[in-house]
Amino acid sequence: MSRLNVSVIILDFGGVLGKFDHWFIARALAHFSRYSAEEIYARVFDGGLEEAYDCGRVSTPQFLASVRATLGLDLCPGSLAGIWSGLFSRSPANERVIRVLNRIPGNVRLFLASNTNELHARVIRSDWSDILERMAGTVLSYEVGCRKPAAEYFVHLATVINARPDEALFVDDRKQNCAAAAVAGIRTCHFGQAVDFEAVLSEFGIRLSE
Repeated sequence: MSRLNVSVIILDFGGVLGKFDHWFIARALAHFSRYSAEEIYARVFDGGLEEAYDCGRVSTPQFLASVRATLGLDLCPGSLAGIWSGLFSRSPANERVIRVLNRIPGNVRLFLASNTNELHARVIRSDWSDILERMAGTVLSYEVGCRKPAAEYFVHLATVINARPDEALFVDDRKQNCAAAAVAGIRTCHFGQAVDFEAVLSEFGIRLSE
């Protein structure tokens, strides 16, 4: 397959544009629960609560109520929402990617494709507005109703980008998501700190401004 003529770049958030730490939430909530951080992680992130919220099957008030009940938290919903939303930061690798994206020519459209929920999306839209304002669109799991790497997610993604799959480059830090994108015919870049993102874009025929 030729690497030329990429006109769409689809970017994951976590690991690419930003950094997040689920253990931050688990450790913070352990101060208000009888459960340890490890038990909280298992109950919230491995037990289906986060997945239901990420897929939009429960509202934010319903999710917060479920977490409070599951963990026996002595926290009001507002305080819990604050802890839930406090897991984000930017690494030097994330900053490098954002600087490169700001040099991409205007004829290449950017999209955000993220497994996320309403509370986290609010933080992303606020704290990453510098790059999101350049995006042509977003495909967020809680709005779509499923998470990557589900095939249905990529069906929806294809309708949003309005381009042939082989004209798009999907950048994600998880191999299983890249594999699912490849099955859908989309070109992929498995991103990591050692990846030279500028060189990857050059390989796909994208010339950056100086």
